[in-house]
Amino acid sequence: VAMSISRNKLNSFSKEEFESFKQMELLDASANNFICSCEFLSFIHHEAGIAQVLVGWPESYICDSPL
Repeated sequence: VAMSISRNKLNSFSKEEFESFKQMELLDASANNFICSCEFLSFIHHEAGIAQVLVGWPESYICDSPL
């Protein structure tokens, strides 16, 4: 129950999208150009347990926009 979507053209994902994979234990979404909107940042920082699921968190997740 792992998924790798690293190095794609992914620029965000939502709480609803994340929650649709309830059985996921590891998600590698690193090396994407994330657009760090207030909604995206709020979700990333307040979602319980996301740090245990995201591979390489936080050093491999960089905001492309805004700088």
